[in-house]
Amino acid sequence: MLAFLSIAASAQDRRSGNTVYAPSACPTIVASPAADTIDKLVAAQMRRERIPAVQLAVSRAGRVRTRVYGYSDLEHCVRADANSIFAIGSVSKQLTAYATLRLVEAGKLALDDSITKYLPESRPAWNGITIRHLLTHTSGIRDYGGDDPVYPQLSFDRRAEYTADSLVRFFASAPLNFRAGSEFAYSNTGYYMLSIVLERVAGMPFFDVMRTLVYEPLGMRLATAWNPRSILPNLATGYGTYDDTLQRGSYRGASAGRWGGDTGLLATAADLARFQWELLHPRFLSAAHVRLMTSRDTLSDGTTVFYGFGIQPTDVRGVPMWMHSGAFVTGYTAFVASFPTRDLAVTIVANSHTAQPWLLVMNALPLLDPALRAVPASRVRDADTLRTARLRRLFEGDSTALTMTPEFGRFQYGVVRRRFREAHFQSFTFLGCDDLRHSTAALPRGVTSECYFRVESSRGVLVLGVYFTADGAVADVRTKG
Repeated sequence: MLAFLSIAASAQDRRSGNTVYAPSACPTIVASPAADTIDKLVAAQMRRERIPAVQLAVSRAGRVRTRVYGYSDLEHCVRADANSIFAIGSVSKQLTAYATLRLVEAGKLALDDSITKYLPESRPAWNGITIRHLLTHTSGIRDYGGDDPVYPQLSFDRRAEYTADSLVRFFASAPLNFRAGSEFAYSNTGYYMLSIVLERVAGMPFFDVMRTLVYEPLGMRLATAWNPRSILPNLATGYGTYDDTLQRGSYRGASAGRWGGDTGLLATAADLARFQWELLHPRFLSAAHVRLMTSRDTLSDGTTVFYGFGIQPTDVRGVPMWMHSGAFVTGYTAFVASFPTRDLAVTIVANSHTAQPWLLVMNALPLLDPALRAVPASRVRDADTLRTARLRRLFEGDSTALTMTPEFGRFQYGVVRRRFREAHFQSFTFLGCDDLRHSTAALPRGVTSECYFRVESSRGVLVLGVYFTADGAVADVRTKG
């Protein structure tokens, strides 16, 4: 369905460029008087973040409903519709992981196969790295995409064209971050290489692997891959707001889509909703392999991490949630979330690289299901003001302020500290806590509660969910709104 929207700018406004989409002359999109609360949420965030178009799909009881907002093309003010296609960024990893497991079930490869079996150009550097390590970001292969804040990044020209063997040789020439299976570090490179593995195992181009094993069986009729040379009639143009100016997204060469299992796939929100429904009610993949996809991975020393196979298993106030976000620098973002105990999936795509679609979904969830309110409805008295003060100091960079679990200290505290470095907190307010002792969600080990804090800083306002163990150690931090 098309959401209720109206055009705010008059003809004079369009001539003068008085629109959030300037330098385009396209009028600002606002919700009409007939719009519901979700429409109003979307329209407000589109204005605030200058997002040209949004598709929001909800899958419930096997039925997919799509809402569409805004423009797929700001040059000609072309309205988006349910058939508009968007790049889905790192949400591509879910689809690639699913295709990998389908090949596992067909006996074409095994999770514990060494990747050098399929990428012989990588010997001996990648000896000991398995398919499972690529899926779970535990390979030690350096990231090229700038998403790993801890280890050195690889740099190569993504606008150029490459052969598969030249890519493998180039990436394998860099030192590993760590021994495979011993640590976690997000690696787009790993999924990029996995795309080449699938191509070689199946004996067909990577796109045909995805079409045969994912798109066609699941009815993802418009899903495809990035190719700057191809004419796709329904492709939404990508944008982003940089230096306070709305611009086109960056160029990426065809290689980014030819082996685009990391970030280079395209789809509609409805396509992604159908994929999420397959995770909730699998038809073409065994329930055991879906459980493997949606469970936290375990390192060689027994430590668990916050990632499965292309999925981040987490929760909304104790309700299990399987999620992933995505961004593609050509001008797109995406977010997907499934709730296995609520029989619900929500997906969103946008043609802005600087949008925050996850925030829109989290704000819309309680309107779709009252059990999915991301934060308490009302603030309660803080019974442990000392802990709140120490937590603030921890976020400001004092690693001794509060006890952390080994997993949080190893994998996430550095990210949190970088995020809030020089943030200049103006307020740090306790909102309430949830008891998670009986939750069925894939929580960090030892977690018994989640507490919520409203953080106001020079960078804006956030609500954070902080997970605590029974002895008060910080085990995880998630942005809730």
